[in-house]
Amino acid sequence: MATILSIAGKGSELTANEYDENIKQETRAVTGNDNVVTGDNRATCEYTGSGGHTLSVPDGSTLVGAEDTGDFEVTVKHGGAGALTVGFATGNTCDGVDADLTLRPNESVKLKYGSVADDWMVIGMALPKGTAGYILRDDGTNDLPQWSLPVVDALRYRSTDINHTSSGNWVTLALNSETRDPTNALSSTTTITVPSGYTWMKVQGNVRFDSNATGVRAVRLVDSIGNNLSPGVQTLLPAGTSSVFDVPLESYWVAVVAAETYSVEALQSSGGTLAILADYTYLNVEFK
Repeated sequence: MATILSIAGKGSELTANEYDENIKQETRAVTGNDNVVTGDNRATCEYTGSGGHTLSVPDGSTLVGAEDTGDFEVTVKHGGAGALTVGFATGNTCDGVDADLTLRPNESVKLKYGSVADDWMVIGMALPKGTAGYILRDDGTNDLPQWSLPVVDALRYRSTDINHTSSGNWVTLALNSETRDPTNALSSTTTITVPSGYTWMKVQGNVRFDSNATGVRAVRLVDSIGNNLSPGVQTLLPAGTSSVFDVPLESYWVAVVAAETYSVEALQSSGGTLAILADYTYLNVEFK
């Protein structure tokens, strides 16, 4: 809790120096499972444990009297290792969401019990210093924004027709031309290589087959040893037409590791050789 060291001049506005000299913001050490209590108002609870613990925030209405509702604030600072859970009481929310917060090392949040019943608000946060070239982004996984490389994409395509000569079999697609590739993810004509610093990948593309009404056409994304992803990323369509035939491919965000490799494969069962046509056959890959 904030402690008044001197009450001389009480009732008059404090200067910045008077505030610093007379108001002490306390810090309470937390090393394991613990609870925020009334005495933590305006204080900092600094966690220095090894992770896997919970700092529980009780029902806000039990921490303060009715006249003080909306005036309870506490800062939770993670100065230890592993993950720290900031747990909220049943029926309480944080920024309108009924869920706990997870802090990673060197993160902190300042919480305020709101004027809306049973609602806590994040009114401040601190994050570790970022790396040059990185940006803060909500990655959809962590409760606070994270430093990460900006989303980048790469594009390769066929500038000339190529024959699919193995009817009924999967063949690795070779894309001979490149439009952009800032991270060299598509430096190979047949392989996607995950660049350093990225943990998610999404692919979108199209394969245009020449006209033929026999059999099926398919495109899929596979890992370095030719296995389908789980869940699979594949499009399978019956030919069903005598005109050129487009088979699109679009994935979800795939969790990846730097230096992993992936390929796109095409299948046709026309019964013979079938051309894959230029310009409309391409692959666009995004990383984040």
